[in-house]
Amino acid sequence: MYDINGNAKRFIKPMLKSLYERYFFDDVIINLKKIKKDFNIYIASNSDTKPLMKNIGKEKYLFNGIYTSEKIKAYKPSKIFFEKILKKIKFNKDEILFIGDSIEDDIIGANNVGLKTVLIDRKNNFQYIKNEADYLIKDMYELMNIIMKI
Repeated sequence: MYDINGNAKRFIKPMLKSLYERYFFDDVIINLKKIKKDFNIYIASNSDTKPLMKNIGKEKYLFNGIYTSEKIKAYKPSKIFFEKILKKIKFNKDEILFIGDSIEDDIIGANNVGLKTVLIDRKNNFQYIKNEADYLIKDMYELMNIIMKI
Protein backbone atom coordinates (compact mmCIF):
# COMPACT_ATOMS: atom_id res chain seq x y z
CA MET A 1 0.00 0.00 0.00
CA TYR A 2 2.66 2.56 1.01
CA ASP A 3 5.49 0.90 -0.93
CA ILE A 4 7.74 0.89 2.16
CA ASN A 5 10.62 -1.55 2.20
CA GLY A 6 12.23 -2.98 5.31
CA ASN A 7 11.57 -5.13 8.33
CA ALA A 8 8.56 -3.63 10.11
CA LYS A 9 9.04 -5.73 13.25
CA ARG A 10 12.57 -4.38 13.62
CA PHE A 11 11.54 -0.73 13.37
CA ILE A 12 8.17 -0.73 15.11
CA LYS A 13 9.45 -1.29 18.66
CA PRO A 14 11.71 1.80 18.81
CA MET A 15 8.99 3.89 17.19
CA LEU A 16 6.32 2.77 19.65
CA LYS A 17 8.72 3.15 22.57
CA SER A 18 9.38 6.76 21.56
CA LEU A 19 5.65 7.52 21.75
CA TYR A 20 5.73 6.75 25.46
CA GLU A 21 8.85 8.80 26.19
CA ARG A 22 7.68 12.29 25.37
CA TYR A 23 7.60 15.02 27.98
CA PHE A 24 6.52 18.60 28.56
CA PHE A 25 9.11 21.32 28.14
CA ASP A 26 9.87 23.18 31.37
CA ASP A 27 7.90 26.29 30.37
CA VAL A 28 4.72 24.44 29.38
CA ILE A 29 3.08 23.45 32.68
CA ILE A 30 3.70 26.74 34.46
CA ASN A 31 2.17 28.70 31.57
CA LEU A 32 -0.73 26.31 31.03
CA LYS A 33 -1.66 26.79 34.69
CA LYS A 34 -1.78 30.56 34.12
CA ILE A 35 -3.80 30.21 30.93
CA LYS A 36 -6.20 27.73 32.54
CA LYS A 37 -7.38 30.38 34.99
CA ASP A 38 -9.17 32.27 32.21
CA PHE A 39 -9.37 29.98 29.18
CA ASN A 40 -10.24 26.46 28.09
CA ILE A 41 -7.33 24.36 26.89
CA TYR A 42 -7.59 21.43 24.51
CA ILE A 43 -5.09 19.04 23.00
CA ALA A 44 -5.44 18.08 19.33
CA SER A 45 -2.82 15.45 18.53
CA ASN A 46 -1.94 13.03 15.75
CA SER A 47 -0.87 10.64 18.50
CA ASP A 48 -2.73 7.55 19.62
CA THR A 49 -4.67 8.02 22.83
CA LYS A 50 -2.89 5.59 25.19
CA PRO A 51 0.67 6.90 24.73
CA LEU A 52 -0.52 10.50 24.82
CA MET A 53 -2.40 9.97 28.09
CA LYS A 54 0.70 8.33 29.60
CA ASN A 55 2.80 11.32 28.56
CA ILE A 56 0.30 13.80 29.99
CA GLY A 57 0.06 11.82 33.22
CA LYS A 58 -1.03 13.80 36.26
CA GLU A 59 -1.28 17.03 34.24
CA LYS A 60 -4.47 15.89 32.47
CA TYR A 61 -6.51 18.19 34.75
CA LEU A 62 -5.14 21.15 32.77
CA PHE A 63 -7.12 20.19 29.67
CA ASN A 64 -10.81 20.62 28.98
CA GLY A 65 -10.57 17.99 26.28
CA ILE A 66 -8.03 15.73 24.63
CA TYR A 67 -8.54 14.79 20.99
CA THR A 68 -6.34 12.28 19.20
CA SER A 69 -6.31 11.06 15.64
CA GLU A 70 -7.20 7.67 17.02
CA LYS A 71 -10.43 9.08 18.51
CA ILE A 72 -11.21 11.44 15.64
CA LYS A 73 -10.38 8.86 12.93
CA ALA A 74 -8.51 11.51 10.93
CA TYR A 75 -5.05 13.08 10.98
CA LYS A 76 -3.87 16.67 10.92
CA PRO A 77 -3.72 18.59 8.59
CA SER A 78 -7.01 17.15 7.31
CA LYS A 79 -9.94 19.57 7.54
CA ILE A 80 -11.98 16.66 8.89
CA PHE A 81 -9.70 16.43 11.94
CA PHE A 82 -10.21 20.08 12.84
CA GLU A 83 -13.89 20.24 11.91
CA LYS A 84 -14.77 17.27 14.13
CA ILE A 85 -13.08 18.93 17.09
CA LEU A 86 -14.70 22.29 16.37
CA LYS A 87 -18.09 20.60 16.32
CA LYS A 88 -17.44 19.00 19.72
CA ILE A 89 -16.03 22.01 21.57
CA LYS A 90 -18.68 24.44 20.25
CA PHE A 91 -16.58 27.60 20.23
CA ASN A 92 -16.65 30.13 17.43
CA LYS A 93 -13.53 30.08 15.29
CA ASP A 94 -12.67 33.64 16.33
CA GLU A 95 -12.55 32.47 19.97
CA ILE A 96 -9.83 29.90 19.27
CA LEU A 97 -6.05 30.26 19.13
CA PHE A 98 -4.42 27.09 17.78
CA ILE A 99 -0.84 26.53 18.93
CA GLY A 100 1.44 24.01 17.27
CA ASP A 101 5.02 23.19 16.36
CA SER A 102 4.45 21.83 12.85
CA ILE A 103 3.81 24.16 9.95
CA GLU A 104 2.14 21.52 7.80
CA ASP A 105 0.12 19.60 10.38
CA ASP A 106 -0.74 22.33 12.87
CA ILE A 107 -0.53 25.71 11.21
CA ILE A 108 -1.66 24.99 7.66
CA GLY A 109 -4.26 22.53 8.94
CA ALA A 110 -5.72 25.08 11.38
CA ASN A 111 -5.51 27.88 8.81
CA ASN A 112 -7.50 25.76 6.36
CA VAL A 113 -10.48 25.85 8.73
CA GLY A 114 -10.10 29.54 9.54
CA LEU A 115 -8.38 29.45 12.95
CA LYS A 116 -5.85 31.96 14.27
CA THR A 117 -2.51 30.20 14.72
CA VAL A 118 0.66 30.36 16.77
CA LEU A 119 3.76 28.49 15.61
CA ILE A 120 6.07 27.58 18.47
CA ASP A 121 9.62 27.39 17.10
CA ARG A 122 11.84 26.25 19.95
CA LYS A 123 14.80 25.43 17.68
CA ASN A 124 14.61 28.49 15.42
CA ASN A 125 13.87 26.33 12.38
CA PHE A 126 11.11 28.47 10.92
CA GLN A 127 12.59 31.97 10.94
CA TYR A 128 12.35 32.02 7.14
CA ILE A 129 8.61 31.32 7.15
CA LYS A 130 6.52 34.38 6.39
CA ASN A 131 2.77 34.67 6.84
CA GLU A 132 2.04 30.99 7.55
CA ALA A 133 1.16 31.49 11.21
CA ASP A 134 -0.45 34.55 12.72
CA TYR A 135 2.23 34.54 15.42
CA LEU A 136 5.70 33.00 15.75
CA ILE A 137 7.07 32.33 19.25
CA LYS A 138 10.07 30.55 20.74
CA ASP A 139 8.52 29.39 24.02
CA MET A 140 5.35 29.41 26.09
CA TYR A 141 6.35 32.59 27.92
CA GLU A 142 5.94 34.46 24.63
CA LEU A 143 2.49 32.91 24.25
CA MET A 144 1.39 34.67 27.41
CA ASN A 145 2.29 38.02 25.80
CA ILE A 146 0.16 37.19 22.74
CA ILE A 147 -2.81 36.16 24.85
CA MET A 148 -2.62 39.42 26.81
CA LYS A 149 -2.71 41.40 23.53
CA ILE A 150 -5.66 39.53 22.11
